[in-house]
Amino acid sequence: MSEKAVLIVGRVLKAVLSVLAVVAGAALFTQVLRIYSLGGNPYNAEVVAKYFSQIAGFVWAFIAVLVLAGAFFIIYPEKQKTVVETDGKKTLARLKNRLPLSNKEYAETYSESVLQLKRGELYRKAAWIAVICGCAVSACACFAYLLKAENFAGENVTAEVKAMTIAFLPYLVASFLAFVAAFAFEKISLKKETAAVKSLFAESVKNGVKPSVQPEKKGKIQQIKEKVENALFSKKGLIIIRSAIAALCVVLVIVGIANGGMEDVLGKAKRICQECIGLG
Repeated sequence: MSEKAVLIVGRVLKAVLSVLAVVAGAALFTQVLRIYSLGGNPYNAEVVAKYFSQIAGFVWAFIAVLVLAGAFFIIYPEKQKTVVETDGKKTLARLKNRLPLSNKEYAETYSESVLQLKRGELYRKAAWIAVICGCAVSACACFAYLLKAENFAGENVTAEVKAMTIAFLPYLVASFLAFVAAFAFEKISLKKETAAVKSLFAESVKNGVKPSVQPEKKGKIQQIKEKVENALFSKKGLIIIRSAIAALCVVLVIVGIANGGMEDVLGKAKRICQECIGLG
């Protein structure tokens, strides 16, 4: 098989496997919810077999393609590409720092381009502030729902869980989509800004203006962040953190033994083995 054919077949297998994984996962999740909605103690062998048989085609198709793809990539292994990941923000900040803005003539000539770069950075910050504020509002709305006693006053736990899920789902979906949109916007914005900075460099070279070499400017938040990271992830900091976690674990174990928590856990374990699994 030619290299081009291997590449095409590999891509097709990956695409089909991805689609089947999503479909099979969604089908399984749907069937679990359908069984759960029956109420009582529905998870027995007959009910599970009945509902699984309705989606067995998707599951077996996914397993078959998975085995086929595994065999294909064992026979025709993919060539590993070395990808060097770069931080777009750091790269952009480093490039901006080298712009010869100290040259008055250069700064006046390209003032509009420099202003657009500042606007791009401002828009990115505004987007993340909006996302954080939206997530905070969503979290407050969810907590407000949990704090209302009337939402959990009934005896039908299944209905209450469904109502809570329906109430929470719009906020969770909106927050997730907001994060995705913010990441996408930031990536596109950084790409445009980096291209604009590179074009400014090219223009400065044409006009004989040398890039400036200035010390990297760090804001107060960045400085505090670096100090905290250096303190926490140093050898001494890691020893202190691990020692504190170990001491906390010992204290919690002692408290659990003292208040009888160990007996409760042991009793629950016995009941699970005897009533659920069928041992004992």
